[in-house]
Amino acid sequence: MSNETPEDARRRITEELLEHERHSYRLKTEWNTYTPISKIPDEILIEILEAARKLLIYSAWYQLLGVCSHWRNVAVGKLTWWQRPPTHEHGLTLVMLQRTKNSVVDVEITNRTSLTTVVDLCNHIGRFRVLDIQQSETPSLRRTLECLLDSHQEFSRLEALSIWSQISGTESLDIPAIPFHQSRTVHTIQFININFDWNMFPCPNLTALILLNNHHTRQIPADHLLLILSQMPNLKNIQLDVDPILLRDIPVSSNSVVRLPLLLRLELRAVPVSLAQYLLSHLRLPSLKVIAISFLQSPERAYSNHSGIEQAVSSIIRNGNSGLLNRLSVDYDGFQIEQDWDTRTVWGDQTEIGFYNLLGHNTSANTLLHFKFMHSILRRLHQLTLGCDVSLDLFVLLQLCEIMISVEKIVVAGGPTALPTLIKAFEARQSPDMLFPELKTIQLENYDFDDNIEILQALCDILIKRKEYGLPVHKVYVPECDISRDNLNRLREIVEDVHRR
Repeated sequence: MSNETPEDARRRITEELLEHERHSYRLKTEWNTYTPISKIPDEILIEILEAARKLLIYSAWYQLLGVCSHWRNVAVGKLTWWQRPPTHEHGLTLVMLQRTKNSVVDVEITNRTSLTTVVDLCNHIGRFRVLDIQQSETPSLRRTLECLLDSHQEFSRLEALSIWSQISGTESLDIPAIPFHQSRTVHTIQFININFDWNMFPCPNLTALILLNNHHTRQIPADHLLLILSQMPNLKNIQLDVDPILLRDIPVSSNSVVRLPLLLRLELRAVPVSLAQYLLSHLRLPSLKVIAISFLQSPERAYSNHSGIEQAVSSIIRNGNSGLLNRLSVDYDGFQIEQDWDTRTVWGDQTEIGFYNLLGHNTSANTLLHFKFMHSILRRLHQLTLGCDVSLDLFVLLQLCEIMISVEKIVVAGGPTALPTLIKAFEARQSPDMLFPELKTIQLENYDFDDNIEILQALCDILIKRKEYGLPVHKVYVPECDISRDNLNRLREIVEDVHRR
């Protein structure tokens, strides 16, 4: 009678099963090595062809399918592989349109797309899921639009429409509203440098509206834009060049508000201060993560009272999601407060606040100090970046630094004045109550220390002083080509971790 306990028996059986599985796997692997390519299992062949599709150009990948009928049949059955025809190759485009049968297709029309291909594509407009037009030649773009609009077919399955005219100069092309009039299928619209018709809006299921550089579009009042937005409650992304498309006259004030509960990103470019104040004061954006505003340069900026902007933006940020903000970037014409890149995946996860040209060039830090509601956000940011063109007043920088008590990393992106001014700020507060008590990392870019040895010496003195007061900087990044070995060794005597970038 065996002395084996039930637990030992289960363990032995488990080990035997594992060994059996390993042996079976080895046999299958060996069997596969002798299998003709025409007998490769479908699931493995699909993985092989998928990898090849990502590595090869379409024409080369298409030739692979001629290896045998089995490969061809497997590929033909994979409809998603044929849904984005290479429109620069007419013959292959026709093949892919045939292979997809009645499935949706994603169409991109570029300068390399012939008019013959465009004409054939127009026979399948009802299957378009994505239509992306990017052309830089006026005759080509004009003929493309004429073919699409004269086909008398409905864009019944269209989800994304992007038309980007890369034509330079004053000429612009018209996009009539009729083919896309208040479409219920379209989720994304992007018009760049195009004269579009406002009558195509609202599109009730639109999630992304991007209107940039449309200088020849008929301007509408700001309250008309708000009315359109109010009828598109699913919007998540709005990016507008405001000055070309809105009249500058401010509508009579009203108590009506537009609530966009799903909006994550609001970007207003070239917007007069008064229009920005009007638009922001009428929007309610509880899910907002990104707000970036580039103010139009105009005489009104230097003399206006910006309390209205402050109040409107403060309301939006308080009601939005600013809890993830942790990084400040200051440049010559504005600033951004954003979520760290390594903690976000796609733009929808991004959290950012940005303002540009509100008080004029090189006054972005003043704007931060002016907006009192920003101070609570500044106190918790852990990274400060000074742009290469920024020119900061020492007193303003000191005020800003005293607020930012949680900064752990400073990035100086170069330029002649940013680093010297920052060093002067450090020198002004050499005491136990130093600036940036949490500072651990300094990253310096595009700065020539060998030609500015006094700046390097001042930096070393500051690092030594912080070390003496128990506030050491642990890491310093310096430019690869702008510091000699001797100067690099000086830094390494003070800081435990010095990297050349």
